[in-house]
Amino acid sequence: MTNLQAFLIVTLPLLGIVYALLGTLKLPLAERLQLDEARVGRLVAAFGLMVGPTIMACGFLTDALGPKGVFLAGMAAIALAVFLLSRGRGYAAATVAVLLLGAGWSATVNVGNVLMRISVTAEHLTRAMNFYEFVFGFGAFTAPFLLGLLLKRAGFGAGLSILAGLMLVPAGMALGADMSPAVETAVSTASVGVSSLFASKVFWIAGFAFLFYVPIESSIAGWATTLVTKQGPGGERAASIALSGFWLAFMGSRLIVSIVGVHGKELYFLLALSLACVALMLAVVGFRGRAPVAAVVVACGAVCGPVFPTLIGVFLGGVDASLLGRAVGFFFAFASIGWTVLPAAIGQVARKTDNIQRGFTVAVASAILFAILAGTLLTTSK
Repeated sequence: MTNLQAFLIVTLPLLGIVYALLGTLKLPLAERLQLDEARVGRLVAAFGLMVGPTIMACGFLTDALGPKGVFLAGMAAIALAVFLLSRGRGYAAATVAVLLLGAGWSATVNVGNVLMRISVTAEHLTRAMNFYEFVFGFGAFTAPFLLGLLLKRAGFGAGLSILAGLMLVPAGMALGADMSPAVETAVSTASVGVSSLFASKVFWIAGFAFLFYVPIESSIAGWATTLVTKQGPGGERAASIALSGFWLAFMGSRLIVSIVGVHGKELYFLLALSLACVALMLAVVGFRGRAPVAAVVVACGAVCGPVFPTLIGVFLGGVDASLLGRAVGFFFAFASIGWTVLPAAIGQVARKTDNIQRGFTVAVASAILFAILAGTLLTTSK
């Protein structure tokens, strides 16, 4: 194991915790600062507001200045943001902290995806990306338990101060990590214009595939409990189990792919996953009953888990090393459109029909377009 790989294995769970931080702290933060739901919602939105533009900007900075400086700045911003949350006593201070948290997390995620790409050879990329994303997801999954324990033992202020200090550990490791592309990555280090990205068919096809895939994952995760509880009274426990099952299956499938691999059949694998997404979205719309809907939710986790790490591996596989930061930035720019527009459309249809399952007809259409693009990606590569 290289020092870069060890660095990623330590860093990614912490970035997963940061990703889940606001959701975990929402109730204690609202109680501490006496915030109503509207202000809590604006804090959550403030984090999301920073993600798209910051990842894009940091893509250019990563390529221009190198990943190490951008990562160190991002981790410093995260540590400062968590410390400000631990000490802040008003809504304005919390907003500043959350904006800083979103910017820092976005910077480190941009660099993290670049480093995942250069940490292994191309032949091991799919397995490595699935393992790294499993580690990230493990951090996010365990965040409620770990943060709950920390706040219970140390209190809100001291507990978050400890967490802020913990965020400096990856920064220290980054100083000694070799973040330059290895020769084995099969991409050059010569300066190449960003126009070469735009000229690539894979750039556009994989980018739009990600755009239409992202709402499937985020909508199932966001509405999993609602889908189950709407099947009849007394479904809260089943809904909680289904949501936990979704995330366990989500991480488990990534771990399985990282161990077994796909033996060079990434595009066939993506096509199979996309067709499974179509079938599952149709099941979400058509199934009735608590147990069947809960089973579909868990199955969605198993299918969705490997999609992102495999797709971004395909997307970055042929990108020149001098463009990796910008490629990651553009990839997430595609995703931000899907995140923003399509879940809102699902909610709109659900509101008009008073039926969340009918709202998922939008997800069916999105899954069909994802499958078409996955098939196009396969035929284009031949």
